[in-house]
Amino acid sequence: MFLLTIVKIITFKGSDPCQQGSDPLKLPFVLFQCILTAKSPMIDMSSYLPLYKKTATELITVFIENLKKYRSNLNDKNILFELKRGAHSLKSQSLIMGFNNIGDTFKAIEQYFNAINEKNTTPLKAHLEEVHRVTKEIKKNIESEKISRSAEFVIKL
Repeated sequence: MFLLTIVKIITFKGSDPCQQGSDPLKLPFVLFQCILTAKSPMIDMSSYLPLYKKTATELITVFIENLKKYRSNLNDKNILFELKRGAHSLKSQSLIMGFNNIGDTFKAIEQYFNAINEKNTTPLKAHLEEVHRVTKEIKKNIESEKISRSAEFVIKL
């Protein structure tokens, strides 16, 4: 009931909220309203590119730092959790922004770390080096002036 009230408050008079554009403060509410009305939101995701580049770069930097820590202590479940969470966040953000090449790569990395956690196994150092190599490639792509949607990031695990 409370959530529906909030959605009604932000509904724009005389216009369809699903056609509103990309006001970042209203995005969660607009998406929710569109789900309620079974409409597809018309959101220009290109306006979010600077935010994506900033947050993805920060997440990848932390991910690489955690990967280095994990390589020196393969029994640290807290760092393993942070690696899974970082891969999940990078996957989600990238797929939402339409960077499927990046999102799919982090999906594979997330699945890899989930498997390690679920099976309670120790990863091979060669696999961790491969994750590190590919992550650095992706970071370089994101930090470039124009992010490539067609760059292939092959990870061999």
